[in-house]
Amino acid sequence: MKLSKKNNIVVLFVVILFVVILMLLTRGSKNKPLEEPVRRSLTPTAGFFSNIGFWFDDKFSFVKEMGGLKKQNQQLFEEIINLKGRLARIEEIEKENEELRAQIELAPRDKFSLISAMVIGKDLKNQEETAHLNRGKKDGIKEQMAVIVGEGILVGKVSRVFKTSCDVELLINRASKINAEIVKNGARGIARGQFGTSLVLDMIPQTVKIERGDTVITSGIGGLLPRGLLIGYTQSATPTSDQLFQKTSLILPSQMDKLMVVWIVEGEK
Repeated sequence: MKLSKKNNIVVLFVVILFVVILMLLTRGSKNKPLEEPVRRSLTPTAGFFSNIGFWFDDKFSFVKEMGGLKKQNQQLFEEIINLKGRLARIEEIEKENEELRAQIELAPRDKFSLISAMVIGKDLKNQEETAHLNRGKKDGIKEQMAVIVGEGILVGKVSRVFKTSCDVELLINRASKINAEIVKNGARGIARGQFGTSLVLDMIPQTVKIERGDTVITSGIGGLLPRGLLIGYTQSATPTSDQLFQKTSLILPSQMDKLMVVWIVEGEK
């Protein structure tokens, strides 16, 4: 009669248990007749279970190491993301520094007495575009002083002065009005802000021929604005509603929303 697999396991277990008991009973005896046969019979079984133990230990170590690697990869990924963020900030700072250096180098020191200033805030809403600077009465700032960037590019004029700061009425401010002149023909008009987004050269006589790209500068008439500051460039001209004058939109040479460092003109040297 064939024993089932389950019965074979039971029989093997009983035999091993019997042998172990005999070994325990003869442990203190010098004569151990069963020790050598038992060792020989149990060596394959012990080896089998030992190999299984090593296999499981190896697999467990592998799984543990994989978990550690996954954690390290996650940490490396987070570090890379942080480094990319820092690199982006550094690149942005370098770009700003380049722009600042360019403006400092371009400032027309030879022609005007200038006071450098940083833009510490802007109000670009309700058509009342204003910039706030970190210079004030203690620095000798006065209302109506011209504010420029680069090689004499006008961006606005001082509208209010405080002890350590001041407000600048930008050219596109709807309240802004600047006495202007077209360089090519000497025609004069008023450059005024429109809708807080653009600039228009108005009040030009109908007899004056205006071409696209004509340079418009400050005329130097009235106020503290010196003559010759660049305001912008003309586009196509159209008659005013009363048909007495003509007007043209101006292309601004600087972007009002990106001002960082400016120069306040004290006067001509």
